[in-house]
Amino acid sequence: MDTDVPDFMTASRDEHLAYVEKVRTDASDFVAAVEALVKMPIVGVRNDNPEDWITASAHPELTAFRRAARFCCSDLLAHDDDRELVLERCADLEHLRDWSLSQSTLMAKLVAMSIERMYLQALARPLAAGTLTDGDWRVLLARKPDWGQAFAFGFGDEAASFQRIFELALKGGDELREVLGFSADPGQRMLESLFPRSVYKVMVLRDYRLALNWLKSASYFQDAQGLTAKERAEQVTSGRVRYDSLPFLFTMFVPGLSRLHIKHGEVEDQRQAVAIGVAAAAFRREQGRWPESLDFLPEEPLDAVNGLPFLCEQGQIKVRDSLGGSKTLNGFRVYAHNADGEDPGGVKATVAFTIIDREQK
Repeated sequence: MDTDVPDFMTASRDEHLAYVEKVRTDASDFVAAVEALVKMPIVGVRNDNPEDWITASAHPELTAFRRAARFCCSDLLAHDDDRELVLERCADLEHLRDWSLSQSTLMAKLVAMSIERMYLQALARPLAAGTLTDGDWRVLLARKPDWGQAFAFGFGDEAASFQRIFELALKGGDELREVLGFSADPGQRMLESLFPRSVYKVMVLRDYRLALNWLKSASYFQDAQGLTAKERAEQVTSGRVRYDSLPFLFTMFVPGLSRLHIKHGEVEDQRQAVAIGVAAAAFRREQGRWPESLDFLPEEPLDAVNGLPFLCEQGQIKVRDSLGGSKTLNGFRVYAHNADGEDPGGVKATVAFTIIDREQK
């Protein structure tokens, strides 16, 4: 179903509407589940069992949250001129994001981030349509999660889960065999032979040191006030908080740790890009044209990753779809420098918000 979703930026309202109606017909149980989920109170899930933690990256609810968000985005885009439905779907997408954010694993936090960015990029269409009021935009832009706190809690939960596994691993016995999946299967017996108990204990202790460093790193999402995301990441890798253990058994199941600071900054920058786009759309209503620079803003907007100014393009701009194709359309784009501090151009930027003029749809 995911591969059939029309591109958020370039597909027409009719394409999104056709997709939504097809899903409602062919996957009515899925649609009913989505509509029930967005009305349910959020319940966080923490994986206390070591074997649950190891398989957390494959938890089916994370894929379900992401697919539900894609469906809601497409429904929003199919009805981007219907204020009531747009606001309803915005609330649904925030609810799905927060469902994922409430889960304990770092992987769940990353899924929440992908939902957030999907949602924020979809907002370009109702903005181009002039569907929402200035008050609507103020409310939507203010309803943002505390990503720093979420990642701090995520680091703490992951480290605590590591500790439970280490205690079990050093204890040994049949429980350890069950957690690692060793059984009568020949391939698994061969895997067990590659990790003699003495070597395994050394690897576990190294992983434990890494887990302790995670706890130290958690504070950098909350306490490093005034630092850019890149500066926070550099502190983690420069020695003040060190990841001095190579990834072994359990650490292979989690995302790149130092990059989380960058991803944290990028998701904050995506929301700031939307706010700049909203201001640019207001400028266009008043002046009859898109701004040629961001000088019309009361303050120069700086990104959270590098502390560099945001950039913009207007007029004929190149856009790409989800299949790798491209076309040139009229509109406005605000974007940020990439994590390396270079200007990639708007079409290649990791963080960008692109508003396509309505008459081209």
